[in-house]
Amino acid sequence: METSIGPKEFFIHKVSKQYLRYYFDKLQNDIEANNTLYSIRYIHLGNQIVRILIYDKELDRHISNELSFIIDDQCSDRYDYTIIAWLVQRTGSSMREHRIIEEGTSSTSEPVLTIDDNTGRIVGYDDDNSCYYYGFPSSNPEILAMEGHVFFRQFYKMQKASINSSLVHGACVGIDDNGVLFCAKGNKGKSTLTVSALLKGFDFVSDDYMVIEKDGNGRLFADPVYSIITLSPEMYNRMFDELNGTRFISNNWNQSKYILSVANLHSRFKTHYPIQLCMFPEIVSDEEPSITKCNQLEKGRAITNMVHSTISQMNDHSDTANTLKIIELLKGQEFYNIRLCKDIDKNVNCLKQFLETF
Repeated sequence: METSIGPKEFFIHKVSKQYLRYYFDKLQNDIEANNTLYSIRYIHLGNQIVRILIYDKELDRHISNELSFIIDDQCSDRYDYTIIAWLVQRTGSSMREHRIIEEGTSSTSEPVLTIDDNTGRIVGYDDDNSCYYYGFPSSNPEILAMEGHVFFRQFYKMQKASINSSLVHGACVGIDDNGVLFCAKGNKGKSTLTVSALLKGFDFVSDDYMVIEKDGNGRLFADPVYSIITLSPEMYNRMFDELNGTRFISNNWNQSKYILSVANLHSRFKTHYPIQLCMFPEIVSDEEPSITKCNQLEKGRAITNMVHSTISQMNDHSDTANTLKIIELLKGQEFYNIRLCKDIDKNVNCLKQFLETF
């Protein structure tokens, strides 16, 4: 079945599983026929191993910049998923079609392959081979930055298959294995606070995306994914001297933040880091920062913020099961409010004193 929306611009194809196999086989053959494999990378995504096949030198540079901490180039006999990354060869077609292909035997089918001739992007997931396809429209750093954190939606989908873990949008730092998970939407000060804490010697997991996992004893842990941070130009300028050694990569997708590599600070990155508490940050007009324990209503608001921020970033509003899984991962934690003043150093010192006595 095919549905057309607009004049030869947008098509939804519902196809059989057998015909879907044809699409993926053809895509694989086209990639191998028109591109040369440049590198094979292996990454540790929480407790999963992902193999990445990269068909372009500049794409390899981009992917390596963002994922350098979790890359392990040792060949692995066992991996859970494969990602194939290549540059899409633009055809110059004037039709500018946007085709979404669904496996049409289910009433709740979702796109498994998207071919967008307008943007030059191809994204798909071959369930039979646990293989994700990502055709990039360009290797230009500024255009790549518009894609957001590389593969974040693919990583999220990989983690959805896990019972006790998820990729979430949040931040995490700590001191001496006392990890704090910041639950908030964007522009609440969490990136500024976590990056400032990193520069002051805190243990670091993430300022944006991470994998959280609960073990059999109900303990929550966090694992890093990206070796990049994002800061507003104002915060970048205020931290400029302390950021010595970091490397500017590009602006983000809407030019509102700078993307920086913090590979020089990998010694402070922590894997499988124990989360002892969660915090909901708020920027206030107070002269001094403060931390207070959340009541049940405030705890619910904090969890809602992290869940909403995560599913909004992933465009995954329809998957109730995964929403409930994230709530289940978080609900056993202690929650605190942290009210952030305008003085960055005061905020970091407040957090440090709290964690050292927690």
